[in-house]
Amino acid sequence: MKLLDSIHKVHLEIKSLCRGGGGGDGTPSPADADEAAFRQRAVAAYLGLQHVTHIADAAIAPHPDTLFLLLRMYSLLADLFGFSLAAFLPILERLRVERGDSFSARFDATLLVLRTAIKTTLTVLTARISARSTKHAGSTAAGVDEITSYLLEYIKLLLNHSSLLSVILVSDNQPEQGMESLKEVVVSLISSLDASLQKKSKLYQQQQQWLFMVNNTHHVLKKAESSESEMRPLLGDGWIQKRREQLDDYIAWYISVSWEPLLSCLRTNDSDEHLGFRIPLCFGRTTTSSSSTSTRMLTRFNLEFEQTCSVHMPWKLEDAQLRNRMRGAVTGMLVPAYREFLEKHRRIPPKFIRFSPEEIKERLSELYEG
Repeated sequence: MKLLDSIHKVHLEIKSLCRGGGGGDGTPSPADADEAAFRQRAVAAYLGLQHVTHIADAAIAPHPDTLFLLLRMYSLLADLFGFSLAAFLPILERLRVERGDSFSARFDATLLVLRTAIKTTLTVLTARISARSTKHAGSTAAGVDEITSYLLEYIKLLLNHSSLLSVILVSDNQPEQGMESLKEVVVSLISSLDASLQKKSKLYQQQQQWLFMVNNTHHVLKKAESSESEMRPLLGDGWIQKRREQLDDYIAWYISVSWEPLLSCLRTNDSDEHLGFRIPLCFGRTTTSSSSTSTRMLTRFNLEFEQTCSVHMPWKLEDAQLRNRMRGAVTGMLVPAYREFLEKHRRIPPKFIRFSPEEIKERLSELYEG
């Protein structure tokens, strides 16, 4: 950007002027340079300083895409203004070009406008993510959403500027301008992301809805837990633990609506009444656990299992660790119940036993590859 180049050039010129002085206070001596020529250079540098200040004031536009440009601009101007006040102002005062009070006030005003723009940008970003409108579910795989990837990369860049942002956020003592700490910023952004993902999840059918939340919640958690990330020391172990519990809840909901219905095919009347379940009418209800009833139950299970697998096989969990965890949860729920059913109903003719427990387990091990 031309403004950044202009700031750099003005800074170099002012440094050159200050180094050119022969006096201990940094002011020029007649032996070093012609006073008139030096004054001309000093005035030109002073006008350049005013120019970049005016451009900075006019160029500020709070928008998420310009935040890191604003931070870079703030850093350069803060360095330039600080050096100018310490080394260039004495020269300007000696040449009677500028007074210290107005010189300092102008710089302070520009930096204040920049700080306000940076804080406003963070508030705008948080609101935009939360209010994000999505009309279509997008990928049928219910994978990691593009807004999740975008925000995590954005947070990574924020943390690369953590020192500067921390100073800016606590400046001016005006809480109404926005968040007051970098942790508060990151937590607020992730909370807004959660709200956006919850809205988008409603566009999927119920089973995919929870898988979508599992994928995205795990992705955020994995990034936060990474040893290469600065998120964990910033957010703290308490936040991480709550995030893990949130992921556990989403996994439980997914299994509840997707795989637990298969268990009803394996429950007899007696066990259902004891547990508060009732066998669907299509299974038939008898007072005894007859061979024919057991056979119908198993036939129904075979059909439901095939249909459920055919629905879930195309879905993808992008993280290998998460895939294994989900497979283990489904297998741990379904295989023991299936094995117990076969042991309890040994009179079922072998021709109706389509799967052994090991074959069920093997089939489930193929889930979530996409």
